[in-house]
Amino acid sequence: MTKTRRRTGEPAVYEGVQVVIDHGLRQDGSALTPGVAVWTAENFATLRRHFIEQPDFGEDTYLQKLERQLVGATDRAIQLMAELHYVHLLIPMNTSGAKKREIIDSVLGFMRHSPALPAQLAAVLDHGFINPGPSYQARRDLQLNFLIEFGDAWKALPTAEQAKLLEAPRCIKWVWSGVAG
Repeated sequence: MTKTRRRTGEPAVYEGVQVVIDHGLRQDGSALTPGVAVWTAENFATLRRHFIEQPDFGEDTYLQKLERQLVGATDRAIQLMAELHYVHLLIPMNTSGAKKREIIDSVLGFMRHSPALPAQLAAVLDHGFINPGPSYQARRDLQLNFLIEFGDAWKALPTAEQAKLLEAPRCIKWVWSGVAG
């Protein structure tokens, strides 16, 4: 019989997730710049138009293609994309914190006026939960598509429903079932 061990993860990662939940999902705010409206339905719609609806299948690197896709997007929509990368990069433990910060800083660099990644949130990236496998890294575009679709569906829900779901287990699965179904 194979023994399994429950992994609880680094507490700092949960703190990073909580910042995203409190500022992004509970509000239309920002994990990086509190008080600035970044996680809005409008910004998710912008990312849908620029990223999901205009895939770039070229031979360039992911970040080169992403920069082309985001041409013409507002700074706040680009910041949302950086924050979604933050969420995406919280999971893997087989990517260095330095590489994760480099990716997020690159996306923030597409903005005309970019904020810095706060030190507390940057430090969280030194950790992760699992090794999600090569597809998670190689097809980052699909992972970000999922996060954009999720955000779009989330922001379409009434505020009271969002609050109720954030208190219930499996809330993300429920919202995603509405997107995928």
